Order: sequence, then C-alpha cells, then structure tokens
Amino acid sequence: MSRSSSTTSPSTLPERATRTGRTALPQSRERLAVDDVSPMLFLGEFFRSPLRIGALYQSPPRIARALAVELGLESAAAVAEFGPGTGPVTREILSRIPADCRFFAVERNRRLARAFRTRFPGVTLYEDSAEHVRELCGKSGIDRLDAVVTSIPWIVLPPSVQESMLLETTAMLRPGGRFNMITYRSPSSVLVRRMMAQLQRHFSVVEPNIKVRSRVSSAFICRCTK
Repeated sequence: MSRSSSTTSPSTLPERATRTGRTALPQSRERLAVDDVSPMLFLGEFFRSPLRIGALYQSPPRIARALAVELGLESAAAVAEFGPGTGPVTREILSRIPADCRFFAVERNRRLARAFRTRFPGVTLYEDSAEHVRELCGKSGIDRLDAVVTSIPWIVLPPSVQESMLLETTAMLRPGGRFNMITYRSPSSVLVRRMMAQLQRHFSVVEPNIKVRSRVSSAFICRCTK
C-alpha cells in the first residue's frame, strides 16, 4: 500500500473516497449507512459460518477503541489488522497512525470484505488468511510490523492454525512489537486458559485479560509484547 493511502483522522475518509473516484458521503451519513447495514450483514455471516465469524455482532465503539490503544500506533511505521469485518476497529486504527504509516487488513469473508472496501476504499485489504502475513507484508513493502490487532475468533480455530498464525505473526513483529487480541469468552474458560498459555510461549509479555463493557456485551482484551 502506498503511504498516501493511510490516514490520520476518520474525518479524512470521505476525502480519500473522492480521490479514489468514489462518491463521498458526509461523515454523519456514512456512519449512519454503515450502522444501518453492518449489524444485519454481520449477523447473517455469523449464521452462515459461526466458527469463522465468532461473534453475533461487530465490535461496539468502546470495545473497538480498547483494541486500538496501548499499541503505540501514534508512532508506528507498519501495522496490520486481522479479521476487520466491516471496519469498526479499522476506523480507530486509522485515527491514530501517522500519515506515512503502512497499514493493511486481512479478511477472509467475501461479503464482509466487500462492505469493508465500500467503507474504506483507500485501504489495502487482502482476502486471505492471517497465516500468510509474512507474504502479505512483502506485498505491502513491509519488513517488520510495529503492531498487530486481531478480532479473529482465535480460540475456536484448530490448534494447528493458531500455532501457524502466531509463528508467522511473531516472525514479522519487531522486537518490542505489540499484539492486541479479543475474546468474548471468560478468562476462566478452558479455551481461554489454553490460549493464554500458547501466547506466553510466543511473547515475552502477556498482560492479564482486560474486561471492557459496552451496551451490547462485555469483551476481554489481551495485550502482548514480543
């Protein structure tokens, strides 16, 4: 992705849409359109493939903000997001990264990817697996990532896929690089405990899960440092 395709403020998104030849909506209308469409789209995709989507709804604003903080995004040179869906966390990332930061997202679901591109026409999105992050970094001209944010339903993935994603992700993170992930399961659940043990094998620091409440649900954010 060219450096000019990133942005530092959500308010610049309609301007970017104009530059890419798409009709720009005022921010209030754009947000209304997304809020009207995305919940039903996300719910429909959950019922099509519940294990791959992992949640009934996209991340509410408070949870999206919690995923994007404590990553050092304000000074990052390269950032990746796994499983952006329709982009609620993406908006928070774009509002924080510098103008010259290289950023890309990875989304396997074709319908969610289409909605994402409509909302963020200037952002690089790969319809691929996060297992291929090393290759995708190469395509984006990135040697090392400063931060990775993931909303992928990690704990329900096959163990071999989890391990592959972690190996590839940590290989591309610089020393001291940050990794934030989300789960809607309690930290006391067997799957979450197993996930935490796996993270501790790959990261030098794994912080305790942080509970974030919203009007829709509660989520748990895990923050790691390579």
